[in-house]
Amino acid sequence: MRFLLAAVVAALFAVSGVLALVGQLRITAWCKRRWGPGRCLTTGLLLMGSAFVPPLLTAGTPLPAAGTPAGEIVVRVVPLVLSASLLALGQVIVFPFEMDTIVSLSGNRMVATYYGLYNTVCGVGIMLGNLVTGSALDVARSSGLPTLPWLVMVAFGLVCAAGVSM
Repeated sequence: MRFLLAAVVAALFAVSGVLALVGQLRITAWCKRRWGPGRCLTTGLLLMGSAFVPPLLTAGTPLPAAGTPAGEIVVRVVPLVLSASLLALGQVIVFPFEMDTIVSLSGNRMVATYYGLYNTVCGVGIMLGNLVTGSALDVARSSGLPTLPWLVMVAFGLVCAAGVSM
């Protein structure tokens, strides 16, 4: 069972990494040809927000018990792989345009300083977001509301996409 869980976690990271390594240049070029930076940012954020829908749909199902057949666990993993894929695709779409936006906002002055500040703020935000999300998932599950954090994350993604599109 531990081996299977380790394989699942590895698959989630592999999906994200392979998509970025294999697709980053092609996806960026495709988006750049069809859309402007604003639409690319909005589309990427919409994809990232929608990445929380698959776990939302399965959040109320009980966790597999010890001795659960591997096939059933694999079926339970599909929404997670889909979620990781959507998150990675959204990040691949957003990242280059996000970096261009930082350069634009810096006025082409002290670009490295702006990148450094941006990455520091992102790091703190990721740390706090993971802490709050993990706690919310635990509290929601023990309170009988396992879908609530996923709904909030979907809504947050949609609000962010709407904010960028304005």
